[in-house]
Amino acid sequence: MKEKADIYEWIESYLAGDLEGEALSEFEDRLQTDTEFARQVQLHQELADTFGDPDRDKLLGILSELGDEFSSKQSSPVRSLWTPKRWMTIAAGVLVLCIIGILVNRWSSGKDPQALFDQYYETYSIPGNLRSPETHFDSLWNEGIKAYNEQKYEEAIPLFQQILESDSLTSSASFFLGLSLLEENQLAKSAQALEMTINDENSLFRDQASWYRALIYLKQNQTDNAGETLHGLASKSGKYGELAKELLKVIN
Repeated sequence: MKEKADIYEWIESYLAGDLEGEALSEFEDRLQTDTEFARQVQLHQELADTFGDPDRDKLLGILSELGDEFSSKQSSPVRSLWTPKRWMTIAAGVLVLCIIGILVNRWSSGKDPQALFDQYYETYSIPGNLRSPETHFDSLWNEGIKAYNEQKYEEAIPLFQQILESDSLTSSASFFLGLSLLEENQLAKSAQALEMTINDENSLFRDQASWYRALIYLKQNQTDNAGETLHGLASKSGKYGELAKELLKVIN
């Protein structure tokens, strides 16, 4: 049986797309069979979508402490004035105060990374004249691009992965793999794929990959890393250089 802290870490790994193989299967099995666990996962996701990692962790920690305290009171043989209704009222009040504090802090700074991600993120539109980077990958490439255009990202991912398994230097495939993984909220894997494209100096998609890599940093609340990536991109000409300059003004 996993301890509470282990369960929280397990959920975070799943939401970040870090679970694979047996670990992923075990998680998904429990998600299907354990309704309480499914509610915890949903709460983590909703808090992540609303606040972001640091603030979410604070809220979960406070609620966890309140829950533990309530459980200890309930298990005491002495009759207590701390009824479930009273505990729920206190917990709700604490939660409201926490949320107000978080929102006031964000409004005063105007630099909420998650809000910036939502503001600047747009699904990449594939140019109409895009062709396969290698003729012997035409079939897989065309199927992957078709799935991506149709927003069938789960289908696109293994197709681009097959190209990379045959030729790890195909940075165009790694770029669209990274985008597809990002659309599926698999941030760690998406970042890894985009880094492959960024590291290829001859890639046609190097600037685009740098832009989406910076946005992933924002979504992960890693503003400093986002700024570093944007600084490198801001020296470039074109659409993504201009976007980088604009976003840097906001986060600096």
